[in-house]
Amino acid sequence: MNTAIFSMTVEFLMSQPSVRDASTIAYVRLGGNSHAGMAQFQFLRDAKALPDVAGLREEGYLNWRTGDETQRLFAMRATDNLFEMAGIPLHIGRGMRPGDEDAVVISYGMWQGRLASDPAVVGRTLNLDGKPHTVLGVLPENHRTLFGMGLRPDLYAQVRGRDIKVQLYARMPDGISDDAVRERLRSVAVELDKAMPERLFKFANDIRVQRVVGLQRTAGQKSISLFFAVLMTVVSLLLGIACLNVSGLLLARASSRGQEFAIRASLGAGRGRLLRQMLTESLLLPIGGTLLGLILNVFLTHAISRIHLPLSIPIVLQIEPDGRLLAYASAIAGGCALLVGLLPAWRASRSRAGYALKQSEHQVSGKLTLRRGLVVAQVATSIVVLTTAGLFARNLMQSVSLSPGFDLEKTRERRIVVVVRDSKYAWLNDHQRPAMFGPYVVDVGGYRSAVVQFMVRAGVDPGKLARPVRRAMLDLDPTATVEVKPMREAIGMALLPSRMGAGLLSVMGVLGLTLTGIGLYGLMAYSVARRVREIGLRVALGAAPGRVLRLVFGEGAWLVGVGLAIGLAASFFVTRPLARFLVEGISTADPLTYLAVSVLMILAGWVACAIPARRALRIEPMEALRYE
Repeated sequence: MNTAIFSMTVEFLMSQPSVRDASTIAYVRLGGNSHAGMAQFQFLRDAKALPDVAGLREEGYLNWRTGDETQRLFAMRATDNLFEMAGIPLHIGRGMRPGDEDAVVISYGMWQGRLASDPAVVGRTLNLDGKPHTVLGVLPENHRTLFGMGLRPDLYAQVRGRDIKVQLYARMPDGISDDAVRERLRSVAVELDKAMPERLFKFANDIRVQRVVGLQRTAGQKSISLFFAVLMTVVSLLLGIACLNVSGLLLARASSRGQEFAIRASLGAGRGRLLRQMLTESLLLPIGGTLLGLILNVFLTHAISRIHLPLSIPIVLQIEPDGRLLAYASAIAGGCALLVGLLPAWRASRSRAGYALKQSEHQVSGKLTLRRGLVVAQVATSIVVLTTAGLFARNLMQSVSLSPGFDLEKTRERRIVVVVRDSKYAWLNDHQRPAMFGPYVVDVGGYRSAVVQFMVRAGVDPGKLARPVRRAMLDLDPTATVEVKPMREAIGMALLPSRMGAGLLSVMGVLGLTLTGIGLYGLMAYSVARRVREIGLRVALGAAPGRVLRLVFGEGAWLVGVGLAIGLAASFFVTRPLARFLVEGISTADPLTYLAVSVLMILAGWVACAIPARRALRIEPMEALRYE
């Protein structure tokens, strides 16, 4: 699980875009804005403060008309110099260049799927939004966008209209620090404020330069980075629980080998040698587990990469094993070896030869203090994992139950994407054209009347229209793309990422609970096995079955109680950063979550103690007195 989550984290946050020398490309923000208008882009480009600047808009759909059918394509809008500035490789053909008109570059998937791998695709004309567009080239199969996070457009098209806003990407000059680049940009932005003043902000304020690879990119995606940090932390805690479990088993094994270590010590083996022997033995388990994990990683990540998420934008993960995964797996193996083997090795190296040789095996084990401590640590760690999973599950339940203010069962979402063929209404400015995810549309002259006519012909009551179309078509082509789905389904799609996150964390929580239960069961079973003579004597002296049960359950309850108290206290502080993910009404100190987690842990502890307790009740006094 660690390697799989690590691979997903690397793909989302640290994958390199398909460009030339990605480390020298940066995302530029002026005035704290994520996007800038084409006029500002052109001003910055003409100022020559940077070697080259290009613009990219990550949201947009186009209608592709083929015969009598219309299909909707997800397009990224780019300035005509993007391919040259970024050095984006092509599978066949070429990228867009300055001077190209109505040209597109299509994805490998669109070429193979929708165009049946047409060998003559370069130069082919596609009818997009009612206008012919020429295919210039095809992207490679593993193309990654500058935007990142698995976004996979069907094609790149040119930016049209001076009022369109784009993200700014620039090639950084050689030998100059990012601070020096920001000063250059600030000088240009001061001039920009004079030439194109904005009422609400100044371009010269809050200038950011964020590299598209490395830690800068991760820092620029705070919410997503924090979510994956939560996943990595939780799965690491799971690994820690498993390591504590195995460490407890090795402690028991070391205790049973007390006489062996005593003999080795009496023959001249020093403490360092015994430590090395135990650590070497314990290293075999993490190495084997890591190798198996890497093998499973290949299959899991391949399966994840083939999943097409049912989102409003196409997200395709391209998870591939690389050197970073190997380095991470090696670090896991080394860390697990220390966590698993250090305590048993230290315990074994402290064996006193004369004392150990005189003692029977069961007497060497002492009070199992170290193993008790490990189980308490397992319980506490599992509580943190369960609390995190519980908060996300509660958050999802609260999100689903929130009322949007209208009847979900009687409301439908109807998305209509149609074509503008009259320049009078095409490419309206941002204040007139509805935003892709905005709830309202401004009535602009004949634009709305055209929409209403189309809705009437499509069989929709205009009086109940809550969100009209993104673009209007004056000749009212009835084959425009129309999608209709129940609003509950639409909201469910919007909550899909939350559901996936909550589901994944819930699985981890269940695994943590299971591992902790196994660890507690192992300790109690071992404790009963080591105390056979004691329990037999108690029974022989008249101890009732209830007294024996209290002996076993009492020890387990004490361990669970201490671990539960520590874990709940730790969860209260550890989960505070998760507050930004929670909806109103859910806090990181949610009492229902803490109560549910406590009940689950108590039940798991009861189940873990039940089998050893039953075994203790079946001990025969005479057999116990003969037991060695």
